[in-house]
Amino acid sequence: MTIQSPALDAPRAVPLDRARAYTIGRKDCDIVIEFEAHASRTHGRLEFRGNCWRLIDLGSANGTKFNGKPANFVDLLNGSTAMIGGTTIGVEFAPSHAAPEKAPPHKRSNAPHSGRAHPVPRHRVPATQVKSNATLVVIVACVALAAGGVIFWALVTNNAPGQSVGTASQPARSEARTPDQTPLSPALKKLSDELDAIEAAEPPEERAVKLAQFQRENKRDVSGTVLAARLTDLISLTDNQIDSGIVEWRSNVTREVNLHREKCEYAKALADVQAALKSVETRNSYWRGRTGARDFEAELRNLRDSVLPEENAQYFDVLVMRADNAATLGNHEEGKALLMTARAQLIMDAFTDAALETKLLKLEEAIARGSKTSPVLERPSVEGDANDILSKLKPPTKLRLPGHNPLLPNGPESEAAAIRTLYETLAGAKEKLRSASLKFATFHAVVQDVTADGVKAVITGGSTREIPWREFLPEQLSTLLTSAGKRGKDSLLGLSLLAFERGNVQLACTWLVEMYEFDHSAKEGIDILIASKRKMAIPEGGFVVHEGRFMAPMERDKAQLDAQIQAFIKQLLDGVNDRKDETLRAADEAFDELFLLGDVAVEPTIKALDAKRVEIRAIAEKATGLFGDTSELKSLKEELNRRRADAIKLIYDEQRWPYPYGPNNQAVTKEVIDLIEKVEEVWNNPVNLQGKKNPDFERNLKILVWINARMDQLDSEKTFHQSTSAADIDYLGALANKQLDVRTFALNDAEKQMMVYNAAVMEENAERWKKHKGVKGAPADEQWEQLRITNEYRIMMGRRALKMNFKLSWACWHHSKYIVEHNNSTIAHYIKGEPRGEGPGDRARYEGYNHPAGENIHWNSGTPTAESSHFAWIASSGHSRNVLNDIWVVMGNGRYGTVWTQLFGNVDEGEGNDISRGGE
Repeated sequence: MTIQSPALDAPRAVPLDRARAYTIGRKDCDIVIEFEAHASRTHGRLEFRGNCWRLIDLGSANGTKFNGKPANFVDLLNGSTAMIGGTTIGVEFAPSHAAPEKAPPHKRSNAPHSGRAHPVPRHRVPATQVKSNATLVVIVACVALAAGGVIFWALVTNNAPGQSVGTASQPARSEARTPDQTPLSPALKKLSDELDAIEAAEPPEERAVKLAQFQRENKRDVSGTVLAARLTDLISLTDNQIDSGIVEWRSNVTREVNLHREKCEYAKALADVQAALKSVETRNSYWRGRTGARDFEAELRNLRDSVLPEENAQYFDVLVMRADNAATLGNHEEGKALLMTARAQLIMDAFTDAALETKLLKLEEAIARGSKTSPVLERPSVEGDANDILSKLKPPTKLRLPGHNPLLPNGPESEAAAIRTLYETLAGAKEKLRSASLKFATFHAVVQDVTADGVKAVITGGSTREIPWREFLPEQLSTLLTSAGKRGKDSLLGLSLLAFERGNVQLACTWLVEMYEFDHSAKEGIDILIASKRKMAIPEGGFVVHEGRFMAPMERDKAQLDAQIQAFIKQLLDGVNDRKDETLRAADEAFDELFLLGDVAVEPTIKALDAKRVEIRAIAEKATGLFGDTSELKSLKEELNRRRADAIKLIYDEQRWPYPYGPNNQAVTKEVIDLIEKVEEVWNNPVNLQGKKNPDFERNLKILVWINARMDQLDSEKTFHQSTSAADIDYLGALANKQLDVRTFALNDAEKQMMVYNAAVMEENAERWKKHKGVKGAPADEQWEQLRITNEYRIMMGRRALKMNFKLSWACWHHSKYIVEHNNSTIAHYIKGEPRGEGPGDRARYEGYNHPAGENIHWNSGTPTAESSHFAWIASSGHSRNVLNDIWVVMGNGRYGTVWTQLFGNVDEGEGNDISRGGE
């Protein structure tokens, strides 16, 4: 293997052993590319697959690319390359002893391909040549693609001057080249056929069992023959496939389970673990005997029996505690939501679920009454209002439960007496309270008289009303106490009890500090009162005073930490607001401090940054209006046409980009793709091309990128934010691109006519798709999608849009089906004996389309998509020319299993486009 990078003085050569797999990444890998900043720690895995090295992307952050496009895996043939960031990964095979003069075409085994590796044939002789005749030119070849696929292209011609099309009466014909094999004796031929059948067996663990049996039964017969090496290769490759599959499966299961654990979704995590264990039980003994499988099965059982139940119980206690505290404060909806979260996310047995249902009913009754209730759950919690931030702080080691209170020796009776004392104190100061002004929810009142039961007052409108003490808020009573000059230990105790009764814990704890100032000896009673009202244990050393009220030491630490966080957030936002490089550096320093504070700072920082992001984006939106300029549109359209011409010129250059492929095909293909991407740049995002940009717009984009990067760093799992730099830039770019819509700007009448035609065809296709959706005999959704993708590409490249033809679609679908079911998934344009026609023209005519047609075929070992097939075709010389041929006006397409076929036609049948044999 060779590794090339701008960071290296010279290419680095790494020898590879086909019998093993390798990891590649920045750290702790078999192949370390520490110089590549865009590589993940463990970026990918290399394993030999028959005739190539497969580079598998292991969910890296920045991805792996082939031909400039992201790829989940890349099959590296001799001389081919893939990209990890700016680093090029390539392989070069040692020369074989009997290399053919010309590379043979794709050769498949008798069984359909299923993504398995094939051993390298030991001996080959030169391949036979493709046949041709004077009246018919057919170009047929195949190419291995990055996605593990193979594509065929055929363009049929009837020798008309200037045309490269076939006719229905003279179909395309082709013969795939087949390499001859070294002759084997009849006995070895029989064993070789058995190996062929075993090689096709799936899944790999079943194949491994059959290989082991074959080896036991035929070891003596194959020893010293060519089959011995093949058998060894197959066993090694199969074991590698099994082990690789186990690693991938283990990684996927672990990732999903851990994701649920991080979200405290323990019921889902347990379900994933149980499903994985059930999957293990369905595997055969060979698979379960592999070291990786044994280790992971033990890990799954530990998760099921120990780890998840323990974490589940801990989080259940947290939710219950928070629901308890919420109910104590009168926040019944919050308490209900917390218990519903427990029911939705946690592992629940019947007993626990029944108990939870009882508690939920109590809360629902309280919500219906609209009143305050006692705590939902009657057991004391650990100190403080339990929440996620507090869980990050270290709790005290010694707690004690509230007991007998010397301030209230008779419990509820003493509380009632303390409140009566408050009222009597106010009644005894009626002279001072006359003319006191009070504001209620719906009226104002001026006190006339005060009694032990309440006050008589003149209310808004002039009428007199008696207002009982129970209608007063604790804050109003506090105002009256101050006016009367009667604030003392006893009155403040009664006032605090009323505040607790109303659910205002902070106010009660503030007045208890005032009471403590009158009598320090009351501290023990105050601690007991607060703990009993809040249904919590008394912290070691009692409650402490912070910001004028009593709170638990842990709450004080949290408040101090919150203040510190807010100070850093202010410094952070001040730097962003100034929008200068030097103040952004100060903002970076504040961010670093917040990052060091850990999880407790994540949510408040994300909220502040996200709000600022929305604000900055709104400012940037106002700058996008500066991009509308007809002269600029004219310049852009001229640039688009120049780039189109450059791309088309190379695509149709059969000397530089021949079909079948030339020796430098990879380099020229990359050049073609680069030219297409240059067209895409002007077509999809012209704002990136324009030099005339508002400086404020650029600066705001920079800040948006800065904010999103910091949010991603703090909240990589996107628990508290969903935005990305790319999404914000795309959004703003879209606004600007509306002003630079090069797609609808015409330089001349010919371009206007083309735009009108294309718009009409695209609208017609969309209406027909909607009209025929789900109708028997009409194309499926994926066929319409393939047409849409093809048309968008053709329009971008300056070609006319194509209409869907149902006849051609059925011809494609039946041909794809026949290849999979009757031709061993070996793709070809001409198949002798195919019932609906041996060539493209025959098949089109069978369905009723009696006009010239051109065909593309794509095979993929997985399931080709409309998009993957399109990218495969435009990256292949012959296929690309077929897709862009300007004689076509209609097309059809159809996928069956691993094969996708396209047929293009040069006659628009009008309403007849919707008429077909419907699959007969």
